[in-house]
Amino acid sequence: MRVERSGRARRARVPAGDIVSKASLATCKNPVFLVAWYSKAQTEIGTQQYPACEVLSPHGSPLFKLKTAAPGEVASVAMGISSATPIE
Repeated sequence: MRVERSGRARRARVPAGDIVSKASLATCKNPVFLVAWYSKAQTEIGTQQYPACEVLSPHGSPLFKLKTAAPGEVASVAMGISSATPIE
């Protein structure tokens, strides 16, 4: 799975984007987002995990929005999926 972020992260407290599933057969639920916050010097100033109540279908790409509390002066943000539960 890949997360595509849309918009700028500067002063953003609600990052948004698409979860792109590359799976051909597997359906997953409850992805956990890993968000890393960076300063202007590209120094990591904090990370946080955010669980989501979503079902990810094969080849699906649902839109997501995360309400977050970013630490300090954030210049950019990186996001990924740290885990998801497969549905049998």
